[in-house]
Amino acid sequence: MTIFILIQLLLPLILIGWLAFVPPRNLLGMGIQSLVTAIALVAIATMGIWIFPP
Repeated sequence: MTIFILIQLLLPLILIGWLAFVPPRNLLGMGIQSLVTAIALVAIATMGIWIFPP
């Protein structure tokens, strides 16, 4: 159960850091990197609702 908490805390920070500190060289790369980050953050947020019921 602890691994799920760590994933929900660290993975979004890593993805946002990746987006902020490793910018791509062109606009297409920026779009793809932003899309992948957004999809992963939405998936993690949705998963968190199922892992920890309110």
